[in-house]
Amino acid sequence: MAWMVTQKNIKIHTCIDGIDSVEDVRVIISHKKLKALGAKRRVYKDTRESFFLIESDCEIIL
Repeated sequence: MAWMVTQKNIKIHTCIDGIDSVEDVRVIISHKKLKALGAKRRVYKDTRESFFLIESDCEIIL
């Protein structure tokens, strides 16, 4: 079975040298790669919009 690749909303939260930053991106990526990056699925309570959250202490470029 082939891995399904779809467009997903991703928030990347990085903390480098005590500086926090959050980047919102919309990328085409497989669920397998998201799991490898340690992404967690989250849902906004008010709008029911779902996204994947990646927390890291180094810069991630997708």
